Amino acid sequence: MISVKQNLASIKEVLKKNPRGLSITDISRELSLNRNSVAKYVNMLMVSGDIEMRSFAAAKVYFLSDRVPISTMLDYASDMIVVLNSELKILQANDNFLTFTGKKPQQLQGRSLSSLNLTILKETPLLNWIVNALHGMSYSDEIEWKIDERSISFQIKLIPTVFENGGAGVTLVFEDITEKKEAVAALKQSEARYRAIVEEQTDLICRFLPDGTLTFANNAYCTFFNMAKEELIGHSFKPIIQNSEQRRLNQFVDDITQECPVLTLDEQVIRPDGEEVWLQWTNRALFDDSGNMVEYQAVGREITELKHTEEQLKQALKEKEDLIESVGNRTRGMFQLIQSLFDLQKQYCTIATDLGIIRESQNRIAALALIHEVLEESADPEHIPIRDYTQRLVELIFSTYIHDTEQVTVDQKIEDGLIQTDIAVPYGLILTELLTNSFLWGFPEGRRGTMTIEVACQDRSTILTISDDGVGIPDDLDPARSDTFGLDLVYALTRQLGGTLDLQRKNGTSFRITIPDPVRNHDQNIPPQISIRSF
Repeated sequence: MISVKQNLASIKEVLKKNPRGLSITDISRELSLNRNSVAKYVNMLMVSGDIEMRSFAAAKVYFLSDRVPISTMLDYASDMIVVLNSELKILQANDNFLTFTGKKPQQLQGRSLSSLNLTILKETPLLNWIVNALHGMSYSDEIEWKIDERSISFQIKLIPTVFENGGAGVTLVFEDITEKKEAVAALKQSEARYRAIVEEQTDLICRFLPDGTLTFANNAYCTFFNMAKEELIGHSFKPIIQNSEQRRLNQFVDDITQECPVLTLDEQVIRPDGEEVWLQWTNRALFDDSGNMVEYQAVGREITELKHTEEQLKQALKEKEDLIESVGNRTRGMFQLIQSLFDLQKQYCTIATDLGIIRESQNRIAALALIHEVLEESADPEHIPIRDYTQRLVELIFSTYIHDTEQVTVDQKIEDGLIQTDIAVPYGLILTELLTNSFLWGFPEGRRGTMTIEVACQDRSTILTISDDGVGIPDDLDPARSDTFGLDLVYALTRQLGGTLDLQRKNGTSFRITIPDPVRNHDQNIPPQISIRSF
């Protein structure tokens, strides 16, 4: 009588000779076997992976399988694999299982589980699972095995197996999931710590989907809005806000991108008790690997007191600005009043000398008023632009004394720079006196000439030079001992600034004033360095 094993081999041989495939009827005809028997043998070969079936319309055609035999693949698997027969004898164990148990192939193959000292295969639940698998029931579960006080976790799968001879068996696959379980445990612990930290925060923390559905809300968030977590999680909750705030919120949603995922927004919220409060939200958009926005995370804190303080500061600043503007208006009015008084006084003066004194005084007042005017135009209350101030003052003095614009040519070489306001006043008076002196006495009786005004802004000083090619000043005139008010004022102001005065008498007159900047703790009892050079 031909055995089952021989019939299985004959079917594989006939399929080998017919690579285009055969149906069950074709195989039955080729081997002169009963069609039902052929169908049974074909199913056994398909289970073992020796042959495969393909459907062509209603026909089923069988071919020799191109798969690598399972026995060859076992050693390439990363899991531990053991194959048992119906008598619970080990038919095959792969290298990973041998390495784990410290056994050699000849120590395991053909041996029954009861004769082996392998704890991992003697666990009571596992033996029950094996028996069930021999009856065709697949099974999967986790087991834990301790080695030297170290626990190892396995995901075990039991797969019912049919061998070539038709015998039943079971394949055990052990997947080491120790690291995976430890990672999961560590992740759960980390999440628990993170959740504990988040829950203990006084800031409002929540996460929500793009449609507004809340996925998380910490205790502070729930307490603030007086709602239970069950009322929030899984629901769309939008705090009541002003219409203007809603428009800003909508704009915020439009502005957030993957390149700019974090934005901060202040919004005024109406609490359930009707109280209006300010919240500052830091919102972060979360994106998936494809760049799609999947969730928002928001952290909010109440800033109502901060907003009130901010409003108070704005109000105080406005009041200060209004006060400064009022003082400015009064100051301008005061300067104009003084100038008007001088103009009125000039109507009663018949002596030219007196008229000249009044005019010089008006120029000094104009120099001070111009500082105030330039300061009002400047964004920096501590400094004024020296070029703008100097050019405007030169133009003012020039128009006062020179009526024929072609009589004196003014050449200005003024660098851009800033001068401190506490230095600007003496600087303006010094410039006024030197210009007045030059225009008034340097070009008498219509004499023509040139005046040069230079300002150099260096790191630690400002240098003012006024030169003219006029008649010059007397050789015996000493600025430190002058009997004229103008030069006395120049000398005194230079001394006040801790500066130096350099006078040259060649081809006219040249005054060079060096002003240190800033002036700190200079000794006003020490006179300025006066250098008088005549050529």
